[in-house]
Parts: sequence; C-alpha cells; structure tokens
Amino acid sequence: MSFSSIGRIKTKVIFTLGFFLAVFQLLAPIYLTSLLDIQFRAIHVAFGLSIGFLYFPFRARREEEHPDEGISLFDLILIVVLLAANLNAFIKALDIYMGTTGPSSFDLILGGALMLLVLEAARRSVGLAIPLMVVLLLGYIFMGESFPGMWKLKGINLEFVLSSLYYSPLGIYGSVTGMSATFISMFIIFGSLLSATGGGKTFIDIALAITGKYTGGPAKAAVVSSALFGSISGSSVANVMVTGSYTIPLMKRLGYRPEFAGAVEAIASSGGGITPPIMSISAFMMAEFLNISYFHIIGYALLPCLLYYTGVFSGVHFRTVRMGIDKLPPEEIP
Repeated sequence: MSFSSIGRIKTKVIFTLGFFLAVFQLLAPIYLTSLLDIQFRAIHVAFGLSIGFLYFPFRARREEEHPDEGISLFDLILIVVLLAANLNAFIKALDIYMGTTGPSSFDLILGGALMLLVLEAARRSVGLAIPLMVVLLLGYIFMGESFPGMWKLKGINLEFVLSSLYYSPLGIYGSVTGMSATFISMFIIFGSLLSATGGGKTFIDIALAITGKYTGGPAKAAVVSSALFGSISGSSVANVMVTGSYTIPLMKRLGYRPEFAGAVEAIASSGGGITPPIMSISAFMMAEFLNISYFHIIGYALLPCLLYYTGVFSGVHFRTVRMGIDKLPPEEIP
C-alpha cells in the first residue's frame, strides 16, 4: 500500500508519529531510565498501533477523489481509545507490578478494548489468519468445559482473562512486547536507515563484483546480496523488495526464465531469518524465553546459515551450468 493512496495530510501525520517514535526508541533507554518497563512498552504500543491504524485505514479511498483526506472518524475513535488504554496502563504501571489493588471495572473495559484494537491492527496489517487463531484460542479458554476427554478445560472467566492480558506484566505489556520495544525496534530503525541511504544497492554491487565474472553471475549475485542484506534486515520480504527489484530484472534480461529468476531470489531471501547477526524475531524470543545470551544464538545460527546458502549457491551454480548461461558482461560488473 503506497502513501499516495492515503492522502497527503495523513502522510504527514504518519511521518511525524514515526519520527517521534524512532527518536523515543533511541533516546529513552539513555535519558529516561526511570521509566518502568510497562510504561516504556505502553508508549511503544500506543505509537506503533496509532501508526498502524493510520497507515492501514479502515477503508482506503482513492487520492483523486479525496486528495486531502485526513483521518477518518472511525480511525480517530480507535486511536483515542488506544491512547486512553495505554495512558491508563502508564499511570498505573507500579500498581500493575505490585498487584496491590487489582483492576477496576474501568480498567477491565479498557483492557478489553485494547485487546480488540490489537486484533484489529493485526487484521489490517497481516490479514485474518492471526486474529482468527487468537479468537479460536480465546473461545477454547471460555468454552473448554464443553469439550470431551483430554480436550476438556476448566473454564476461565472473562475478568481473569482481561486482567491477565491487560493489568499484568505478562500480557500485552509482556516480554514479547519488550523485545519489540528494545532490540527489534533498534534493528528496524538501523536497517531502514541503511536501506534509505543506499546500503541495499551497495550490497548488490559487492555481490556483482564477487560473482559477476563467473558462470551464472547474476543468479549467484542474488544469493550473495540476499545473504548480505539479510544479515541486517532479518526479513525475507524486505530482502526481496531491496535486492530482488534489481537482481530479478537483471536475470530476466540476461536470459533466465522469469520463474527461475523469481525462485532464486525468493529462496535466497528466505535465508534472511537465519542469517546472523539480526535474524528474525524468533531469535530474540529464544534468547528471552531460554534465558541465554543473544550472542550464543548468533553462534548457533552460523553453521545452519552457512549450510543453507552453500546449498542454494551450489544449486544455482549447477542449474546455470546446465542452462548454459554465461557470466555477466564486463560493463555491468561494478
């Protein structure tokens, strides 16, 4: 979804919120050390979901019909409720940690609203699969008494669920959100800056300089550049967008079949999730839940990463030899 489809005014709002969120993420760990974890995560959730509701509006409109379309009333209401829920958690963070009084009815209402807002943000950004899975699991929690045999579960009331998800350091403001608010956000900001300043093109040039003079150079360059960019992005989608936009047209222009060019880039970019040092969110979750150093995770991932890209590189080499595709023309090698 491009910014042009959501209006110029909204674009400025999204940019402003994103800028302040990035500044907050970078400076808060240094200058706002007095913030409790829940307070830090509440700000992260409030900014992040607000940007999500603006970037993925409830109903997209065409720019030519509403060139200055601002924030829709429905999305504005959602953002106000979102801010209220997170502000409430921010104010009561110490009580949430200590558990001295427990949640009030107002707290539970805000908690239920925030839970629905998280599901709605997920639906808009990644589709129905994840929200539907969460709804099914919540349904199982409430109706577990009706299931037979080993599937039978003692029912849990709504108040306990809302309290655990909202008025607790283990729910929405738990360790997974903590990873998003610390490690993951830092790497996303760093990767975005590197990509915006031409870092992705630099990786492609390095890959072409290394592999361009050999048989199947363009396809091998796709593998090498994807490995290099994957080491800082940890995302297969971002990998395809940055490196594939150049390597796929190059391969097609030099005689590769379109389906082969796309397959090479897809399989090479998929390794971004296991390429140290960034990898994917699963690496941070392993470090958090297993209570081991992230540097150990990097070390353990190094061998599988090398084996993966060795296999991909070898497959591309033998396939290009069989296809009889020569090296890259000298004038196109950086």
